[in-house]
Amino acid sequence: MLSVAEADKSIIQNIPEIGTITLGYQDVIGKVLKEPLVADRDYPPFDRVTMDGIALNFKSFNQGLRSWHVEKITRAGEAQSTLQDQNNCMEVMTGGVLPEGCDTVIRYEDVIIKDNNAQLDPQALVKQGQNIHKMAEDYKHGELLLEKDVAINAAHVAVLTSIGKAQVKVAQSPKITVLSTGDELVEVEQTPQAYQIRRSNVHTVVAALSDHGFSKVKTEHIIDDKSAIYNKLEAILKDTDVLILSGGVSMGKFDYIPEILADLKVKKVFHKIKQRPGKPMWFGVTDTKKMVFGLPGNPTSTLLSLYRYVIPALKKQQGPNIEPKKYARLTKDFSFKKELTYFLPVSLTYDEQGVTQATPIKTNGSGDFISITQAQGFIELPASTIDFKKGESFPLYLWRDL
Repeated sequence: MLSVAEADKSIIQNIPEIGTITLGYQDVIGKVLKEPLVADRDYPPFDRVTMDGIALNFKSFNQGLRSWHVEKITRAGEAQSTLQDQNNCMEVMTGGVLPEGCDTVIRYEDVIIKDNNAQLDPQALVKQGQNIHKMAEDYKHGELLLEKDVAINAAHVAVLTSIGKAQVKVAQSPKITVLSTGDELVEVEQTPQAYQIRRSNVHTVVAALSDHGFSKVKTEHIIDDKSAIYNKLEAILKDTDVLILSGGVSMGKFDYIPEILADLKVKKVFHKIKQRPGKPMWFGVTDTKKMVFGLPGNPTSTLLSLYRYVIPALKKQQGPNIEPKKYARLTKDFSFKKELTYFLPVSLTYDEQGVTQATPIKTNGSGDFISITQAQGFIELPASTIDFKKGESFPLYLWRDL
């Protein structure tokens, strides 16, 4: 069996490159940028007024003037005006171009304008250059604004639309198939017999993938028949980028998946990890670089293995830095005596210092998926330790990104 760290490394070494696709800016939220974005002009592209008020030449104030004749009113969206007399002023609006010949803006609150004359409030403080956003103060033409491999959010859309990027190159979403196996499974809408259960794991996987931005997902189911499984897997592997199997990878007499994957020339990278839950996990790749994840069939094992390995791998495929490490502190002591990495479901709170606090959730084994609904994720406790103390920090994996 591999350690968790070794399993991580093995998966990372076998993540294939993902293709790119060009989408309109309306459709890129949550996608991963695959091209650097540079400024198409200076930002701001002109000396921009940041307060409604009057624009003037500071020299006139410095020479003792405290009232100015208003030459003109300008607004945002107009071409630049020019101050004709350096002892006068212009009314200006937020977002407009600073008139030529002006270098200072005094807000309306500090002046009284009457009969085309602006009188300064004696208490007002005036500094040269105030209330002006200087040209190129933020970015210069050609300067890098966004590096590639960032997950695009609303702030990024503001950037790309401001530089005229109507079409954006992003990482292509992989086609994912989630396959459940087992004679004991029936559809959600069916009433199961006493010896049957509803097919829930596969829908949990689909929901989790969707929650993390992976929408090209379809589901399949096959009974524990060797020939049928072979034919189904052969067909799926021709038409998918990632295959996620729920169940069928343990040591039972009807767990045919590992054997059939070998027959289909899927290279086994590993089978079994020193962890609880989820020890029987399987991972391999096809000769065409398609990833195959065999998740254990118990609900909690499926969920935790999915969040610990599959979703991070899919995100890393989209971009190398999409999944930053998160940590949380234990709120109470916890012990686990086996030499296995332990995935401990936790509920989360946040203290006044902004530290994430993790409280263990008691479960009744890897088949208990009801208890973990109280959790927001899980922490990873290393195999090298038995007793874990309150206040210690451990890696955190969340059901949903913060």
